[in-house]
Amino acid sequence: MLLLPSNIRYLRKEKKVNQVDIGDAVGVSYNAISNYENGKFFPTADVLAKLCEYFNVSADDLLFKDLATSTKSETFQSALVEKNNHIFFAAKEQAEYTTKWSRKFERDLRYVSIPGVEGDARTFEVYSNSMEPILNNGDYVVCTPCTLAAVKDGQIYAIVRGDAVTDAHPVKITYAKLEHGRVLCIPHNTKEYRSYYLSDEEVKEVWAVEMRITRNIIEPWKNWDIEQRLAMLEEIVLANFPDEKLR
Repeated sequence: MLLLPSNIRYLRKEKKVNQVDIGDAVGVSYNAISNYENGKFFPTADVLAKLCEYFNVSADDLLFKDLATSTKSETFQSALVEKNNHIFFAAKEQAEYTTKWSRKFERDLRYVSIPGVEGDARTFEVYSNSMEPILNNGDYVVCTPCTLAAVKDGQIYAIVRGDAVTDAHPVKITYAKLEHGRVLCIPHNTKEYRSYYLSDEEVKEVWAVEMRITRNIIEPWKNWDIEQRLAMLEEIVLANFPDEKLR
């Protein structure tokens, strides 16, 4: 007995997605997904393979096993939390973030739990010194979902470039500002880095940085540059000797 229609309906509800989401993922219209669920049409071999990859099940199980009553495997359970998760991405893993996720990549994802952060979230490793001394290379930023329309000046974001398939680090951690339909990415370390623009077409996802996790606990004074120290010294001198002129 072919159980594909009922299994697709079941998996869609368990995964908490709609027919449009599934169609976009496998490259067909939502009407096609509806027809599969109603048993009016059968997917082609390549679409069936994509459905199996999307739901992380075998073709045999999708076609012939009653998934609604069977015991979910560990890998199947991991697939069901995709819509409500907190995933950790080290720097070396971020290149694959913008490309199509393979079953192995999805299986190897690491889920984390951080107090105060619930639901969809991402933790990205910082891979450059563009945000020093606010964020250092090797730090981690804990992020929650955001939209371009909600971007606020002066807040740090992890912006995922959707067109950067050859970029080893497509996740850009930066201040952001909206200007004329474009996103201005602003580094904190302006001595070594310049601001740059991304169009809204280039931006795949926006994540608001909520907290920092760091191994770089150092003496605060050592993290100040010479200009900050001189400015503070100048304030002290002027406060104690207001009649003196600094040269």
